[in-house]
Amino acid sequence: MQKKSTKKGTYRSGAYVLALAASTLLASTLGSVSAGASTTVNLKMTTVGTEPGLTQVISNYEKAHPGVRITVTAIPSNNYQSTLLTELRGGNGPDIMFVWGGYGNPMAVGELASAGYLARLNNQPWVPTLSSTGKSVVDINGAVLALPMNYEVVSFFYNKMAFQKAHVTPPASFAQLVGDCAALNKVGITPIDEGNEVGYINTLIPAIFADDYVYWKDPTFYQSLAAGKVSLANSALWRQGIKVGNEDYAQLFKDHCFEPNSTATTDTESVAAVASGHAGMNAMLTEFEDYHADNPKGSFGSFEPGLTGSPKSVVLTMDPSFLLAVNAHSHYETQAEAFLSYLAQPVQAGYLSRLSEDIPSVRVNGFRMPQLFQGLSSLINKDQEGYYFSSYSKSPQTKTVWIAEAEDIATGTATPQQATAAVVKTLNG
Repeated sequence: MQKKSTKKGTYRSGAYVLALAASTLLASTLGSVSAGASTTVNLKMTTVGTEPGLTQVISNYEKAHPGVRITVTAIPSNNYQSTLLTELRGGNGPDIMFVWGGYGNPMAVGELASAGYLARLNNQPWVPTLSSTGKSVVDINGAVLALPMNYEVVSFFYNKMAFQKAHVTPPASFAQLVGDCAALNKVGITPIDEGNEVGYINTLIPAIFADDYVYWKDPTFYQSLAAGKVSLANSALWRQGIKVGNEDYAQLFKDHCFEPNSTATTDTESVAAVASGHAGMNAMLTEFEDYHADNPKGSFGSFEPGLTGSPKSVVLTMDPSFLLAVNAHSHYETQAEAFLSYLAQPVQAGYLSRLSEDIPSVRVNGFRMPQLFQGLSSLINKDQEGYYFSSYSKSPQTKTVWIAEAEDIATGTATPQQATAAVVKTLNG
């Protein structure tokens, strides 16, 4: 999944400045593993686009390790996979590279592992700090092959003033969500303004409900995926989850929960509608400061509605956003792994996650949850998390087809049954 293309200026608070100062202090106190070396180790690192704060963190690391230089090449997402695969096949790939989790595309860890391109990282000190879900998309048959630095949250976000005007609270079940829609409509507020003109956004709500369903029925489902005990292709539970997700999504349209012609609304317009209070909520893969940027005086929150009102029927859907792996054929594998371990330390992990407006995958003591995500804290603390389906899918067509079918549900040109049949058909590739 990719982030919105309309990202506003990066938000920086006093907390960021303190984190940066702490990062600099920590770097200055670290001993140089390469001091005195006769030659400089030149680590090459390739990322998709630029990562906020990475330049500063690298500068701190180089000051503490005079014998190490790190050069970052940022490649646009549309060219990244083909460029990196060509380099890897030619034997001149970078030492450190951005990768995807699971099996969803040619640069995902599962695919790269089968070709022998990734170094095994099981003995690195940050591995025990990963949540079980965070580990699941980088652990292939017992081999941890990448550091998942942070993840984006796929959740419902809402305007607290709009909810107060309608006398509703964040719903804990699907039935309560439908009830909130009716109450918001009654006071002239669009319940959900979703921004379905942007392709992947069409799948967010169906995926949330699908994740909730499989977690409700089997809380160990995601760990089973990671262990290879089950796959999306052979799981009857996941097929039923797709069905439930599509049916519930269609039901929200029948209950007049969405803005008219939602497929003509962009993500930026959706966030602006919620920020202004013209809409009550949306489901987004969001940069958390966008709502406040549109309405600095506004008050916003987050929730996952679940299906039944039971805490056991809700899981936080996430998408890994910054994963780094080490080239198994690097001449500087040890130094590359040392740098990843530095990035996974609490100061660096917290700093980079906040600047990226994400949540760290490594457990960072003292990391202050952004206010917008407070409603999700209990799920994060209890490790009730599951990744967006594309992280586990071995068929690239599944995401593409589900986007198209969910859009057809939104426009009324496909029934949930038709959409489900089309998506299920792709699971086997």
